[in-house]
Amino acid sequence: MLEYRGVLNGVEYWGDEQVKATIAKVQKDLEVQDFFNNTNATSGNYFLKSGNQIKSAIKFLVAACILSAVAFSVFIWLTPAKINGVELFSFYNKVDKNQIQKDIEKFNVSGLIAGAQAEDTIKQALIYLAEGNYKASSILLESLMLKNLESLMQFYLGLSYLNLEMYDKSESFFKNLCKLNGFELRNDACWYYALQMVRRNQNTEIAKSILLELSSNTSFNKASDAKELLEKLDN
Repeated sequence: MLEYRGVLNGVEYWGDEQVKATIAKVQKDLEVQDFFNNTNATSGNYFLKSGNQIKSAIKFLVAACILSAVAFSVFIWLTPAKINGVELFSFYNKVDKNQIQKDIEKFNVSGLIAGAQAEDTIKQALIYLAEGNYKASSILLESLMLKNLESLMQFYLGLSYLNLEMYDKSESFFKNLCKLNGFELRNDACWYYALQMVRRNQNTEIAKSILLELSSNTSFNKASDAKELLEKLDN
């Protein structure tokens, strides 16, 4: 079996087509050995005529079985695992409460919602968002969207939608905000936009280009996450 050991040692380098060709050759050799020949049916003899033929046929049959098993293993080994975008999205989608708190502190509250000031309502919406009450946050922000399309509100409304699994609405916000170079949370918007493309397992090349940009931005607090996610998508 040394000759077949050499074959097995090299099979992982052949590629799928070569494996198929080799197995086909084994089958052809079996046919040459009359392994499948039933022409002697009239004599009642369905077996091969000599011990040498039997040994030779068994040798080739064993080789064919081994090669088939190894070929399947190599196929599995060479086939990359399909990316589970939903799992990656769930792992990396984390609300940045520190950023939300910074934005909360920007507003001078005089009475929250009771004060009937837009700033108060935004602040309360962010408080809800930090607490994980995404529905309440989205309701307050939606009430102001008709009057004010300020980028910060769009971002946090998009974040509320994202965590309410209203992905279509959320993605449209982040996609537009990712194009605003002057927006203070542009990188975060791009991050969430890329995450949603990963979740859908669509436009992954666009997502990769965004993640590459973010991973090289040392001022972005999720740069390491972007680099890590990019490596997972490339593997």
